[in-house]
Parts: sequence; C-alpha cells; structure tokens
Amino acid sequence: MATALEALEGDVVSGDGSVLVTLDTEAGSADLHVKPVKRWKGSGIRAMREGDFDTWAEKALTADSYAEWSRLDPDMEEIEVFFTAWNAASGQDPKGSQPSTPSRKTTPRR
Repeated sequence: MATALEALEGDVVSGDGSVLVTLDTEAGSADLHVKPVKRWKGSGIRAMREGDFDTWAEKALTADSYAEWSRLDPDMEEIEVFFTAWNAASGQDPKGSQPSTPSRKTTPRR
C-alpha cells in the first residue's frame, strides 16, 4: 500500500499537467487522466454544475479516459468517490466554486 505522499506524487502526469485518478465501478476500474481545470471547455464546466457528468467527462478527460468512463458507466456514488479522489489529488474544487472574497463594507463608526 502506497503512502499518501507516494499516491499524490504519482497522480500528476508529466507533460500535459493532467491528474491521474482511479474510477472504481461495479463494472471494473480504470485510471483516468483529468485535464487541468484551466483547459476545460466552458461547456464542460456548465455540465459539471448541472450534474451532466457524461458531458463533463467528454470535455474534461483525455480521449482515452473518456472512452473508459463511458465503458464503465459510473453511478452517482462512484462518481462522488471519483471526484473526492480528484479533489484530493489536484487540490481543486470539482464544483468550480471560487473562494469567497471578504466584504468591502466597512463597519459604521460610533
């Protein structure tokens, strides 16, 4: 069993910056390459926000990984586990949310 650090070191694929994440399903498992968020198409981001994970996969995974995603046809529980693993490996928020910014309102003086 690999340590957490060893697992993270193996997650980033050299070259294109994609992250390697394992998708485990009842039909089998596959290591999928998720493109960096900055390389996702707008339609892929919208698909993720709308819960259309097949369209997201088509836009955010490499071609071979998308073929594996389609073949494995993950259910929602398997998708949730996949995104949790991707989040841990990449440090990204799979929902694409932006960090909140502090309010610019000032406190009234007394």
